[in-house]
Amino acid sequence: MAGRAVRVATLGLGFGAAVHVPALAALPETEVVALGAREPARAADAAERLGLDPALAVAGIDALLARRPQVVTLAVPPDQAEAAALRALDAGCAVLCEKPLAADAAAARRMAEAAASAGRPTAVDFQFAELPPFRRLHQALGDGIIGAPRHATVTWLMQSYAQKHGLWSWKSDATAGGGVMTLFGSHLLYLAEWLFGPATRLWAAFDNKATAAFAPAGAAAAEDTVHMRLEHAGGTVFHATFGNAAPGIHRHQWHVAGETGSLVLDNASSDYMRGFTLTGAGSAADLAWREPGAAEGDGRLPPFRALAERFLAAVREGTSFRPDFSDGARVQDLMEAARRSARTGEVVNITVAGRTQ
Repeated sequence: MAGRAVRVATLGLGFGAAVHVPALAALPETEVVALGAREPARAADAAERLGLDPALAVAGIDALLARRPQVVTLAVPPDQAEAAALRALDAGCAVLCEKPLAADAAAARRMAEAAASAGRPTAVDFQFAELPPFRRLHQALGDGIIGAPRHATVTWLMQSYAQKHGLWSWKSDATAGGGVMTLFGSHLLYLAEWLFGPATRLWAAFDNKATAAFAPAGAAAAEDTVHMRLEHAGGTVFHATFGNAAPGIHRHQWHVAGETGSLVLDNASSDYMRGFTLTGAGSAADLAWREPGAAEGDGRLPPFRALAERFLAAVREGTSFRPDFSDGARVQDLMEAARRSARTGEVVNITVAGRTQ
């Protein structure tokens, strides 16, 4: 496939039109061949906004696959991802999916199993791991500059536009896979195991009072605040408090304490993808990193582009890719364990192999 443009198509034109398509269209040796939405008019509107040929607009996964893409990217709600991904894999496509992979762990496992059977590369957009500050944190931990990490504490609190204005969507609906565990927790669970290794025990508590205040009558309000604790096989204890219903706050901060030093990753800006600093203390006192200069444009584009560029290289070269659907299924298992813990108040034991007990 070297030297030939990879044919890509995107289904889901909310986040897909804002991030997937602009990033993909800017990549070399890449041709966008279809933009898919449920309604033809929405797909046509997206093509016009993006300055693309209106003929690229299609309605639904079948019409999108008729354009013969080699890669399909999915930016659809979690409860729609499985059907679309299975159709794309069955058509011989490589598939990149937004996180979380599906609406529940069973669906995510079916997707991972289908990907393994199809033998096609897959990817999940855990985009924080593509950001330079998180990659530097990962490298610092791998280099052992603070010794073995003992404790990690994360605070990620803000008020989303939907929470501030009481706007109901699938992201607030517990029956559609919504909630802050989906929106933030999926990122944090992936990052926790990426940084500290497999988790073995998990406890979580949920609160949904802010969402319940604007939920339609009879609707199931999803959680808007989560407290979570993980114990990792390597000995690290991870605590996180995160939510999207904290008026006046924009903070995403990590404190990692090791045997000989500590690391602090901090972002107090309203751009949740940019504005991080990374500093150290003790044996890591010489570490001080800040993002260079002021960046313009949508902060979500650079990390997605980095992941997509790596993924398309794997497609061209016929190699495997991480994070793939098996990683997405692992995170889905952990999310389900968190929901079980929140329902029962009990600690949930996790198998290192990746299935909750």
